[in-house]
Amino acid sequence: MSSPRTTSRTLPGLGEHLQRIGEARTPQARLAAFTELARDSERSDAVEYLLIRLLARGSNGQRFALEVAALFSPPLPANQISVLADLIENERFPGRLRVAVSGNLLNSVPTNSLIVDRIIDALRQKVSPGRAASRLRRLAVLCPQHVAIVLALAELDRGRAAPCPRCGAKLGPDELARHLWEKHRLLSDDGRVREPWDLVGQWTALFSRTNRPEFLDRSCELAQALDPSQGLTRVHRLLLLGGSNEDEARALLRSEATEQHATLCPQCFAMVSQPSQAMTSTVLISAGQVEGGRYRVELDEGYLINRLLVETPETTLHLGPEPGHTLTRRGAVLLFLIPLMGLACVFAVLPPLLGIAPVIPVAALMFAAIIAYLFVSLTWENAEAPSERAIDHAWTMLVPRLLSSNIRRADAAFLAGFARACRGLGEAELREDPLRRAITLLGSDRNSVPYLTPLSVLRVSDATKSGADDLPLISDEVGDCLDGKLSLDHAERLVNELRGDPIDRTRRVRLRILILARAFAAGLEAEDLRIIGQICPTLGSAYASEDRDGLSRLKLLWLYRPKRMWQRIGSATTVFDLARYPKLAENYLRQRPDLLLFQASAGGTDAYPILICEEGIVYRDSVITERDERIHIRSRSIVRGGGHEMTIGDRVYKFRDDPTLLARRLKGWAEFLFEEFLPRARVLARRRSEQGDRLFLQKAVTCPECRKVFLGLTGEIGFTAVPPTTAEIL
Repeated sequence: MSSPRTTSRTLPGLGEHLQRIGEARTPQARLAAFTELARDSERSDAVEYLLIRLLARGSNGQRFALEVAALFSPPLPANQISVLADLIENERFPGRLRVAVSGNLLNSVPTNSLIVDRIIDALRQKVSPGRAASRLRRLAVLCPQHVAIVLALAELDRGRAAPCPRCGAKLGPDELARHLWEKHRLLSDDGRVREPWDLVGQWTALFSRTNRPEFLDRSCELAQALDPSQGLTRVHRLLLLGGSNEDEARALLRSEATEQHATLCPQCFAMVSQPSQAMTSTVLISAGQVEGGRYRVELDEGYLINRLLVETPETTLHLGPEPGHTLTRRGAVLLFLIPLMGLACVFAVLPPLLGIAPVIPVAALMFAAIIAYLFVSLTWENAEAPSERAIDHAWTMLVPRLLSSNIRRADAAFLAGFARACRGLGEAELREDPLRRAITLLGSDRNSVPYLTPLSVLRVSDATKSGADDLPLISDEVGDCLDGKLSLDHAERLVNELRGDPIDRTRRVRLRILILARAFAAGLEAEDLRIIGQICPTLGSAYASEDRDGLSRLKLLWLYRPKRMWQRIGSATTVFDLARYPKLAENYLRQRPDLLLFQASAGGTDAYPILICEEGIVYRDSVITERDERIHIRSRSIVRGGGHEMTIGDRVYKFRDDPTLLARRLKGWAEFLFEEFLPRARVLARRRSEQGDRLFLQKAVTCPECRKVFLGLTGEIGFTAVPPTTAEIL
């Protein structure tokens, strides 16, 4: 033990410290302010000066003196020890503060000092033996192996028995604590019997306020003892509920939610199960065989004849020669050669008997046999591979049978797995009709919609393989989801499969515009699309859901389309129309993804097109970014070559003809964009629609614990942006 401090100096900035303490609005901020004051006074060697100043300020000053005394490193100033002991005896100060200061006082005086007995008696007076023992045990943590504390605890525990609040058994303090835990799963804390999870909640709240790791360690240790599998999860929830910004707790909860295919309630962070994902059948395609989910198509190439087996779990649809390709190459050769060779033998034997020379007919038949052999060899060698033919037979024989009656979940699972397995294989034209019928049937059955995505992906892939533009097909399918005909999950999976190379800027911009055209046609607003992008992130990234301003501008442009509100300036094509033409899109959308309107003819034979973009009016390499941009026209002298020149900002362009019409249009477009269009678009940024509310119903879930409705996202914390109408419906 060190000797008490005696040196005292002044403390500059004491008033500022006290002001920060007074301005603190949270326990954490108040503790930080007191800690800073204590450390500053220790660095300035002004501990005694600070205590004297605080003790002279009445009851509030005495409380402040105890707060900083609990934070000082012992020993405390010798002249103030007696004064602080008097304050410890005052019961109006909190017990936790008196215990903390008592620990510093005991570490500042000899073990045989009279102050020791005063302090221990002060903590024991006017409280129950159990509470006194709890205070002394906390004091023992601050003063390990202190003789006086050990003796006082032994005196309190000796012969003191207390009844169990559950069963009434009378036991000593240690035995009672063990009995409460082993028999009733209860804990004794500070002389009170507590439910374990209440204590865990208290410790996590203390950790959130003080950021002291020992409280978190206690919480985790007790939670794991109470519930080895879910205890830590509950601690993480309590931390977040207490306002702790623990990134690790959030990450662990999200990871567990992903494993359990659940979402997290944004109010209480409880796990809420999400609808189970559709499990497609695993379909294997090998040499001449398609098999999965007890459905089988098997092609056996024999020596002479190809045999085909098509069966379902219930029945065999076909067992016999392969339709359209019955004979093998050997079988075809024998079919044509045996009759010809037989006739050749007949003509070789019969004519001499009749007195006719056999050379000519035998030679003709042998020549015909050679031609037949060559023909069969060439045509049969070009036949498709057995696996390709098995796929085609599955589409033409097995799939129509599945679609002929009410489709079952097992049938839908097989169709989805089969479509995924044969992507890029088989003859696209041959399966076009059964594939279209399968998509229609699955899309009309609510229980089968989750299996629809692989078939839609196959349809788009087949169309692309035949040279069609796939983006309108993708956007139309997504549009059906935004119309409410199909689920948003289907759109999410479809875009994830078919969005293509993210480096292809033109494709990315075209897909965004085409999807938004269908969204606006469905009546969705910019705010609806932003929220949909949060709950369906892959779909949202396809149309840049985070760009709320861009969405609102395109929405206004869509509203302007029917009446062509810009027609007074000139005829122009909207980006929605331009995006349907890949070559035009490559020329303009690649460089200007923020394009709104396109005016192909700006006036005059040597004028370039005008692009009306979100950034401004683009003409050649000039961008007009404000309404009053300087545009000046003047004639060129004959000496300088004649004609005219137009100045836009610091750019000068030469023309053979007078560009006055072009300049008038540029000024008109600038006025339209900056004075009318952009201000009106800002008004639309936060509007929502009834169609959006209906779509949110697909993702809205109710927390079973707090009963709050939110938008669920698997593996993530849900969103509270549920429209009031949606919450009322649920």
